[in-house]
Amino acid sequence: TLADVAVGMPYESFHSIFPQAKLTPDDEWSTPGELYGLEGDWTYSFDGRTLSWFIFNSYESSVNQVNFNVYLDATHKAIADYTRRFGEPAQVENGVTEFRDPAQGYSGYPVLKASWVAAKEKININFSLLGSGEGDSQFLFTIETRK
Repeated sequence: TLADVAVGMPYESFHSIFPQAKLTPDDEWSTPGELYGLEGDWTYSFDGRTLSWFIFNSYESSVNQVNFNVYLDATHKAIADYTRRFGEPAQVENGVTEFRDPAQGYSGYPVLKASWVAAKEKININFSLLGSGEGDSQFLFTIETRK
């Protein structure tokens, strides 16, 4: 689980938690997962045999009000969980927190971002709309942890 993973953990501990993780061509480990109701992929990177960073990415190509609300709710839940764990965020950036339809000419925009600087790691939570507004738009929810 997310609470069991931390930057600096040895590869052997990671592998005992995620034996199903697959090595990618980029020498990173990947496994599908779900977080806050969002389906996505976890990626883990090691410096030697020590975990140096990991990230969860969830993409949604069906860009509409319902999915905007689902992703915004997941972002709020993630920020609340991390605030309980690490205290108030070092930084919060509110972008466009009301749905803007790319079909109406809106291109990519940031929605909500929060970041923390903890003793051994830096954490970023981000929700944004990617794309140019020409049919290539998608929502992206990310939690990234680095040393």
